[in-house]
Amino acid sequence: MLRKAHIIDSLSIQITASILIMSVKGECAINYRIINISPKLESTVTAGCLNDNNDVIAYIGNPLGGIHVALFKKNILNNLNIEGYPKNIFVKINNNECLLGFEQVQTSPNLRVFYLDKNFKIHRRQAYGECQPSDMNANNEIIGLYRQRDKPLYSVAFWNAAGSFKEIHLPYNDLHVLGWITNSDFLVNGVSHTSPKFHTLIVNSKSGNIQHDIRHDSEWVVSNVRSDGAFVGYREDASGKRRPFIFLKGGLNDLITDIDLEGEAIGINTSREIVGTTYNYQEATHTATIWVGNNKYDLNKLCINHSGWTLSEAVAINARGTILCQGKYEGRDSACLLLPVQ
Repeated sequence: MLRKAHIIDSLSIQITASILIMSVKGECAINYRIINISPKLESTVTAGCLNDNNDVIAYIGNPLGGIHVALFKKNILNNLNIEGYPKNIFVKINNNECLLGFEQVQTSPNLRVFYLDKNFKIHRRQAYGECQPSDMNANNEIIGLYRQRDKPLYSVAFWNAAGSFKEIHLPYNDLHVLGWITNSDFLVNGVSHTSPKFHTLIVNSKSGNIQHDIRHDSEWVVSNVRSDGAFVGYREDASGKRRPFIFLKGGLNDLITDIDLEGEAIGINTSREIVGTTYNYQEATHTATIWVGNNKYDLNKLCINHSGWTLSEAVAINARGTILCQGKYEGRDSACLLLPVQ
């Protein structure tokens, strides 16, 4: 029997002058060595996701010529094309070396969830509607979005390790499942009809209860969440500019205050190192960026073997401090790993 979630706590957050001022002064104690994950390819390479073992999911090709998924592991890039129609899309690789994805099929429902274990055995997860997975925890439990074929609105889908499916109903529209915080709680965004209408929720997957309801007047685009509940993303200010932020217990902190600079915070690790991108539209530049402590750094200036590369976006950082970046190598769109060098 499906259960509706109910609110057990509500935190009203006032986004005021709580600003974490980031300085570019001072030298970063860490430098990085670039590892090109596709040195022999001439195709476009797009960075996907990264786990704590330095395994990478990447996408090779472009929509016109066709895209396939590849796994970069132990310095080898392997094609992950799996028999199916028309293609499989991977969204996550966890520390158990399991790959979460969904497949498009000809029969209804058209989107179905699966994961590959470390031996590349496929495990399919069934439901009676359209499913889009978001994240998989250390127990190989999956959360994502779910919509029954005859219903217009999405709910939250949860599969336990044995593959049993549960639908979690939340009293909000435009749900966006962001990821696991712990092995039982996850983060989700939603919209209500009352002010403040934007909500970021911490929900328990076992009970379906909302543990915390963080309310805000502007939309937050959350990119990554940490096990202590801290999360990063960006919001648009009154002028429409994107402001990267980190949310900690008690409030939201902006990461940049320069009026000419915009950005997005995309990844955060257990050491609270934050990566993302900053851009200046007047100069038409996008720069891969890391925030360490109270300082902001251009990752292009921290690499000891930077020749040929222009790094525009850092898309993930793991517990080892390894960073997955997107950029151009000798004029070609490509992806790379940055390994810390003390």
